[in-house]
Amino acid sequence: MTLVRTVREQGLAAALGIRTAATTASTVATEANTVATVANTTALKSNPIGLIATLAAAAVVGIIELTDAFNNNTSAVDANREAQEAFNTEVKNQSSTLASNITLINNMKSDMIAAGNSAEQQRKVFEKYRKKQVEVGLATKNAGQMHAAVVNNTDVIIEAANLRMKAAAAEAAM
Repeated sequence: MTLVRTVREQGLAAALGIRTAATTASTVATEANTVATVANTTALKSNPIGLIATLAAAAVVGIIELTDAFNNNTSAVDANREAQEAFNTEVKNQSSTLASNITLINNMKSDMIAAGNSAEQQRKVFEKYRKKQVEVGLATKNAGQMHAAVVNNTDVIIEAANLRMKAAAAEAAM
């Protein structure tokens, strides 16, 4: 048995030696291939035709990348233009509502001024516009509050109505 074992061990040692030699040969071949590739690349770059071909390829790649960047930017600009057009259309749609709200505010103001200091007349104006005041963003609870709001703060109420209109247009355009 020892003879068989010895033969087997010698066979394994020989196989390992062959494998090591093959690995070493493969490593040497890979290194030689790397050197040859570097030499070939250097030769191509030093050759004027190879240099021109390399520059032309780089220019083509640059042009393709630049074209892609322009196309992406054009898409973004188009999307922005479409969103702006939608917003403008919605502002036009909301403008008639804003105009009627401004007219309502001005009518409320005129009627309150015409009522003067008469609490009874102011109460009648309040009752006349009680439900409609909500349309312009007011929520007064009595004639005195309405008088103070529409007579003293008309510009603020109109600006608030204008801002609500723009917000509604922006929301609708999304």
